[in-house]
Amino acid sequence: MSASIDAPINAPVAFGACHQAFERQAGITPQAIAVAFEGGEITYAELHRRANRLTHELRSLGAKRGRFVGIHLERSPEMLVAVLAVLKSGAAYLPLDPTYPAARLRSMLDDAAPAVLVTTEPLAATLPKHAARVALIERALAAGACDDDIDAGPRPADVAYLMYTSGSTGRPKGVLVTHGGVANYLAWRQSYFPLHRCDRCLQKASLSFDDSVWEILEPLSAGASVILARPRFEFDSAYLVKLIAEQRITAACFVPSLLHMIVEEPGVQSCDSLRRLTTGGETLSVELQRRVLQRLPSATLYNGYGATETTIASTFWKCVELPGQLSVPIGHAIANTQVYVLDPQCRPTPPGVAGEIHIGGAGVALGYLNLPALTAERFIQNPFSSTPGKIYRTGDQGRLRPDGVLEFIGRVDDQVKLHGVRIELGDIETALLDHPRVRAAAAVCAGSAGGTRHLLACIVPRDSESPPAAELREYLRARLPPSMIPSRIVAIGALPRTPSGKLDRQALATMAGAQDDDSGYIEPQDELEVRLVELWKQVLEARPIGRCDDFFALGGDSLSAVRVAVAMEKAFDRHFPPGLLLETPTIELLARRIRADAGVEQHGSLVPFGTDGAARPLFLVHQIDGDVVHYRELAQQLAGERPVYALQALGVEDRATPLESIEAMAAHYVREIRALQAQGPYAIAGHSSGGLIAFEMAQQLYVAGERVEPLAILDMDAAVGDGRSLADAVRLHIDTLRMLPVPHRWAYLRRNLPKWMASVYRRAHRSGVQPTAHSESDFGAVRAAMERAVRDYRPQEYPGPLTLFRAMDRSVTGTYGRALGWKGLAKGGVRVIDVPGDHGTMLRGEAVRALAVKLSACLEGPALDRED
Repeated sequence: MSASIDAPINAPVAFGACHQAFERQAGITPQAIAVAFEGGEITYAELHRRANRLTHELRSLGAKRGRFVGIHLERSPEMLVAVLAVLKSGAAYLPLDPTYPAARLRSMLDDAAPAVLVTTEPLAATLPKHAARVALIERALAAGACDDDIDAGPRPADVAYLMYTSGSTGRPKGVLVTHGGVANYLAWRQSYFPLHRCDRCLQKASLSFDDSVWEILEPLSAGASVILARPRFEFDSAYLVKLIAEQRITAACFVPSLLHMIVEEPGVQSCDSLRRLTTGGETLSVELQRRVLQRLPSATLYNGYGATETTIASTFWKCVELPGQLSVPIGHAIANTQVYVLDPQCRPTPPGVAGEIHIGGAGVALGYLNLPALTAERFIQNPFSSTPGKIYRTGDQGRLRPDGVLEFIGRVDDQVKLHGVRIELGDIETALLDHPRVRAAAAVCAGSAGGTRHLLACIVPRDSESPPAAELREYLRARLPPSMIPSRIVAIGALPRTPSGKLDRQALATMAGAQDDDSGYIEPQDELEVRLVELWKQVLEARPIGRCDDFFALGGDSLSAVRVAVAMEKAFDRHFPPGLLLETPTIELLARRIRADAGVEQHGSLVPFGTDGAARPLFLVHQIDGDVVHYRELAQQLAGERPVYALQALGVEDRATPLESIEAMAAHYVREIRALQAQGPYAIAGHSSGGLIAFEMAQQLYVAGERVEPLAILDMDAAVGDGRSLADAVRLHIDTLRMLPVPHRWAYLRRNLPKWMASVYRRAHRSGVQPTAHSESDFGAVRAAMERAVRDYRPQEYPGPLTLFRAMDRSVTGTYGRALGWKGLAKGGVRVIDVPGDHGTMLRGEAVRALAVKLSACLEGPALDRED
C-alpha cells in the first residue's frame, strides 16, 4: 500500500528558490521588513539590492548553472544574501559550516570542487586549502557595486543546493537537491499552514541542515519577516524563549529534545505570539506533545518526517491529544509525494505491518555527488507508477495504519538520528580506525534508564596499552562535528559478533555501557568544584562525578551542556556561553576557566588562562583598562599548545595602588614572569597599550641578559603621548567596548562610561574644545594611571627583533607607515603580519581564529630580522 496525495500545485520555480522580485510577490512593499537580527533590520528592497550586487560578483567569478558556490558564513543577514545571490546566479549553493573541523571541510571542498566561495575576510583565513575563487562579501556589497537585477531563470531539474550528510563510507556524502523539489515543498507549506505578511519566522538552523531552507525561503516568498537567532545560541533554550517573546515570533521549528527544554523554561508562557510550531528529526513522545499543547496553547503543533534526499520533509501530522494515545504519528504525504512501506522484496506491507519507508515524487533528489553506486542503491525506479521516476529508500522502519496514517518505528540500518542530526555510525568508526593505535572500532546509539540516548563506541587497541579515552575524543573532535563525538569510548578485547558473523550492536551497547573508560575517579578539590559537580548531577545520570571526568563521557550532549550552562548562570549570576563545556569538558578545566575569567587564583598579577602544554608559556599584557578579559577568546584558541597567562594591572581586582609608569609596570611584570619561568627565552605579547608595556618588558629583560622570542605587538603604534586626536581617542574607546562579548558589554559600559567621559572631556580641554568640569578622581584609578603612563612613555631603541600584528581594517588611525613607527626602534628588525578585523574585533569572533593561527606559527618559528 502507499500513501499518496497528488494535488497539483502549479508554483513557479522562483516561488521558493529564487524570489526574483520581492516587491511583486504577495503584494510586498519595498519598505516591508525582510530580515530582523540583533542590532538592526533590512527591508525587502535593501535585501534585493544586496542580493543583486553579490550576484554580479559571483557571475564575474564563474558562478552559473551547473556549478557550485560554497557559502562559508555564520548566521547573519549576509548569509541570507549569499543564498539568494547564488540561486539568482543559476549556480547551486554548498553550505560550509564555519564550526566544522578543517578535515571535514576539506573533504567537502575536495569532493564538490566549488567554482566560487563566499566568505568574509576573517573566515577566509580559517578555510583549508582549496582551488575556488573567493568572493569576500563585505567587498562585494560595498557602496557603488552594480545592483541591476539578474535572474538566471533556474529550471525545475536544476540543482538548488548541495547538502552533505553523514556517510556510511566514512566520508560525508553530498545530496543534489533540485529547484523543483524546493518549490514543491514550499508551495505545499504555503497551502497547508500559510504564512502571511504579518508573520515573523525564526531562523536558527545551520545552513548545513535543510530546515534552514524553509526558514529562509518560505517567509521571504510570503512577504513575512525572517528573525535571525544569534550565532551559536541555537540550542540555548533560555535565549530562544526570550527571543520568541521579544520579537513576537509566530512560526518556529525545534527538534523534540530542544522543544522539551523550551517548554520547561520559566516564562515560556510569554511566547504567546507563536501560532505555528513544527518539530521532527526525532521521535515526538505523547508526553512531550501534551506538555507543548498545554504550555503553548496559542500554537498549533505539527510533527514532520523526511530526509535530505527527499527535500526537507515528506509527511506531516497535526498534533491532537487522543484518549489512550500510545504514539504520535508522522502523518500523511505532502502534495506531489508518495510514501510506501515495503518489505525486503519491495512489496507493500499490509496495514499495521512494519516495513522500510520509501519516498517518491517531486521532492526526490537527483542522487549523491560522485557516488554512482550508492545513488543506484538508494534511489531506485518506482515500480508503482506509470510515470518514470525514482523512489528513495530511507532506511527507516514504519507502518501504515488502516486509515493510511504513517507511524515511525526506527532505523533499518546503522544510521541514527540524535537531537535531529542524522549520523552514520560508520562515519565515527572510520574516524576511529584512522587513529594509529586503534585496530578495530564500532559505534552504537543506546538509551539510558532515563530514556535519553547517547553515542557509545568500543575500540580494540593495536597493542596491550589502549590510547586514553580523552585522547581519542580529542582526535575525533578535530575530524567530526560535536554532534558525532561518542559520550563514552571504551577499550575491549574483541568486537562482539552474532552467530552469522555480523557485528552484534546490542551486545556492543551493553559492553560500552557496563565498562568505565580509563579516567579514574578523582574527588573535587575545593568548594567551586563541589558546586560544579552538584550542577552536573542535575542533568546527568552518572556514577559519582570526579574532577577529571569528561562531561560527554558521562552521557552529556550538546543539549544537556546548554542546561548546565543555564544552571551555572543562575548559580553564579554570570553569563556562560552554551559551548563552554565543549572547550572545558571536565570539572577541573571548567573550574580553572571560571577562576581565570573572574581574575582569581592569581600569582600577583598573573592570571592563568591555561596551564597545559609542554611549550614555553605565553604572557599577554593587559590594555588601558588593566583588565585581561579581552584575551579570553585568544587564549581559548591557543589552549593546549602551551600555557597561557595574562598580566593584569594592580588595582583591578584588589585595593592595591596602581603603578604610575610603563617602566614600573614592566619591572613588576618581569618579576612576576621570572618567578614562574626562571630563564628565557620569554614569549610576550601585548594588544593596544599593552604592546608598550610588552616592549618595555623586553627592554628590561635584555638588560638582564635574557631574550624575548617573540616580542609580539598587537596593533599598537610606537609613539602615542598627546599626539592622538580626540576623534582617535573616542574610536579607541568604542573599539575597546566592541572587543568584549555581547553579554559583558553592558556591565563594562556601566563601569567605564564615567571614566571615558572624563577622559574625553580632558582631551577636549587640552585641544581647546571644551573646558573640563571633571577631576582625575572622576574616573577609575587604574585607567587614570594607565593613561598618564601611556602619555608619558617614550620608547627607546631595542636591540632585538619585533613582530607587529597589524589589523587590516584601520579603524583607529595613526600617522605612521605600515610598521606603525616601530621600524626605527627595533634594531633586530620588524616583521609586519596582517590579521583580519580592526583594532577591537581582531581579538574576538572569527578574526581571533586567524590571529591565533598566525601567532602560534610565530611562537613556534624563529625570530625574524626584517620588515615585511
